[in-house]
Amino acid sequence: MKKLVGIVVVAVVIATLCAPALLGRHAQGHIEQVVQSIDEYPGYTASITRYQRSWLTSNAEVEIGIDWGQFTSTTEADVPPMALGVMVSLDHGPLLLNDGFGLGLYQWRAGLDSATQAKVNEALGLDDSEPFYRVSGKTSLLANTDFKDTLRAFELQDSDFSAAFTGYKGAGNVSSSGQLTYVGAVQEASFTDETSSASMADLEAHVNADLSRIDWSTMLYPSDALLTVGQIQVRPPFGAGGLATGVRMASSVSFNEQANAFDMTAEMSVNAIAGEAINLSDAVFAMSLLNIDIDAYRAYMEAYGELLQTSAASADAADPVMPDYSQLFTPQITQAFWARGPEVHIDQLSFTLTQGTANADLSLGLSAATDNPPVDPQMLTPWLLNALTLNANLALDRSLADHFGQLMAVMQGAEPDDGSNPGAALVDMFVEQGMLTETAGKISADIEMQKGVLEINEQPFPLGL
Repeated sequence: MKKLVGIVVVAVVIATLCAPALLGRHAQGHIEQVVQSIDEYPGYTASITRYQRSWLTSNAEVEIGIDWGQFTSTTEADVPPMALGVMVSLDHGPLLLNDGFGLGLYQWRAGLDSATQAKVNEALGLDDSEPFYRVSGKTSLLANTDFKDTLRAFELQDSDFSAAFTGYKGAGNVSSSGQLTYVGAVQEASFTDETSSASMADLEAHVNADLSRIDWSTMLYPSDALLTVGQIQVRPPFGAGGLATGVRMASSVSFNEQANAFDMTAEMSVNAIAGEAINLSDAVFAMSLLNIDIDAYRAYMEAYGELLQTSAASADAADPVMPDYSQLFTPQITQAFWARGPEVHIDQLSFTLTQGTANADLSLGLSAATDNPPVDPQMLTPWLLNALTLNANLALDRSLADHFGQLMAVMQGAEPDDGSNPGAALVDMFVEQGMLTETAGKISADIEMQKGVLEINEQPFPLGL
């Protein structure tokens, strides 16, 4: 028995001594993979400028570049590329001693390198008492990772400009199977100059994602995200400002791996927007993109990356060339998209103004059985209309319909103050024609299109093609 115990003790000691080196090698491979994936993504460059690995620790210096010019449609790079230096430090387990005694696979920290930190401090007027950005975490023996990240608070004050930021704090967990949960928050942020101002308060971000299924070539992965903001106040340099409260933005991505397709949904809602020019409440906009071919999207992103690189190279030429966006819709890419039969849905569009309430929904699909598009560009529009299927429903209060009708009449040259009501007359005309239906103070319309035939309230509507 004592001999068995001795063997076990020796095995544990050997494993404890060998594990740090093996873990360090594994961590280096993972960091190199992540850096390479960032470098291959359009508009970004990434490289490891220095990597030092010892028995118990590893230190990496990574440089990440962002070419803002590649994210614009112009050929001139108005904003110079940004270069960020990042420092990553790891302690190899299973014995972790950096922050007291503990057990785990890794304990790690990352943040801006000294040169980048110095530039940020100078720009924001900060001292060296703490880093501007820092993320740190610990990976347990069961490969579950807990981490926290922070952005430092700052205030800027100039003769004609001021900005304030109360800081950002986030915390998350990545399970051994790659399931991410994350929550981050900002209390307040604002800026003011001579002609405009903006501020927001009580921002929270919630993310759930399956990182084990990330597609590095498209940066797609199954996820659900929610961003809420208590209030946003804006005073633009032109026009009227306003205050938005209860802002909520949600999105999701889901995979159908058997069909090699993915779905995306997005929803935005606002409790109220109050301003000199508008008073709106209970606004909701929700849409979804369904049955999008992953291979087609990947080919689109690759073509987009090539287009960005070509545009960036052309921007430095004596005679720059505008980007050719037709490269993004080659026959191979578009055929892969429509062969799947994608769908676009506006699941909800609703809002309330002082004049009344409106609700609408829309679904737009492309038949998967559609023949290939014609070679003749003049026949493309009839082909597309024949391939599309459309269903939409619209309902709004009569008072709101009259208001929109009034706006349309004014745009057509009617005099708004001549004592008449051209908006109501315009709505009445559409009701008489059957394009709109009026019931109990509500105006509605049902719209459908199949095989190039458009119907409004079951009445054919000629498209003039």
